[in-house]
Amino acid sequence: MLPEGCQIVDNPIGSAVGFEMNMDGCRIICTPGVPSELAAMLDIIVASLAAEREQPVERNVMRLQTLWSGRVFSATDYQRLTFPTGRLQ
Repeated sequence: MLPEGCQIVDNPIGSAVGFEMNMDGCRIICTPGVPSELAAMLDIIVASLAAEREQPVERNVMRLQTLWSGRVFSATDYQRLTFPTGRLQ
């Protein structure tokens, strides 16, 4: 189950898709945890962003590691997330 209103991010080398959404003006792109799949997906994502903006795009990765909670998270769980304001350093 994916969050309502998200866009699918294709995974060219695996079966698990990613998704993209905007929350509070922040563009969030979630990908599978397999490093090789992430790298392949980021190449596509960065190229898409560069074409959108018609300029080179810097590639930054922030890792959000989650721990198994013993239950399945629903799309509404993700919609309740809050994010810091301002630029992360």
